[in-house]
Amino acid sequence: REVLIQAQKAFPDISQESILGKIKQITSKVPGITSDDIDRVKKLVYAYGKDWARIGQEINDTPRRAERIWTQHREQQKAPQTWSEDELNTLRRCIHDGVEMAEASRLIGTKTRDACNAKMLLLKST
Repeated sequence: REVLIQAQKAFPDISQESILGKIKQITSKVPGITSDDIDRVKKLVYAYGKDWARIGQEINDTPRRAERIWTQHREQQKAPQTWSEDELNTLRRCIHDGVEMAEASRLIGTKTRDACNAKMLLLKST
């Protein structure tokens, strides 16, 4: 919040939305994370939900950093990706069993809810 206030004072002609977007862009990447960090946080989110205090404790880090690792992971997942045969089979089972897209995303573990929704719609139409 303080950063936003300072930025608004420094750049009065720029909208708050633009400033917030730039702040998010600058702060979104968590320095020094590895794929192992992401894997650990993913497993813990699936086990405990978004209990960042507990997850931070489990990874011996702060709740804020745990959440930022997760957020960065989710942003990376929004990029277009191919689907493995295992992921497609899991998604087909979810469609067959009437599983909601959020739960399908959790079960697949590598795709966002939006990606699952788009693929579900595509699979249902074929």
